[in-house]
Amino acid sequence: MEGYSEVEFRRAGDGRPLLMEVNPRFSQSVELAIRSGVDFPHMQLAWMLGERPPPAPARYREGVRLSWLGGELWGLASAAFRLHDPQPALVEVLGSLARDYRRPPNVDGAAWDDPLPILRATAAMSREAAQGAYTRFGGRAQRSGGRAR
Repeated sequence: MEGYSEVEFRRAGDGRPLLMEVNPRFSQSVELAIRSGVDFPHMQLAWMLGERPPPAPARYREGVRLSWLGGELWGLASAAFRLHDPQPALVEVLGSLARDYRRPPNVDGAAWDDPLPILRATAAMSREAAQGAYTRFGGRAQRSGGRAR
């Protein structure tokens, strides 16, 4: 296999790394690499076109954080309505969000010059919530149709 791949490892109980997955597609998390200064899509495109890919930067920005707004809203709702286990205290979740948003975060998928993707995602999640897609069933959050969420 050649080109970009995401490689995922987990650690066993004794600390050994275990290979979980090799995925040769870009995932949404590639945005974090780009915001950190490593443009994997540009490198991959150059390689695919037979050009010499630009070299990887000698340094990248460390400590870059990327916020997933939908997940954070879901986590907040889960804590507020005690939708799943473990059930973090609402005050803990609010404190964590306040710390994360103290400095304006990079929000996954949000860009001032192209707001449509984040607006569509927010609208879709709002529609699902309004239609009752998220309910409490047996202590676990469920989606309509019985699929666990």
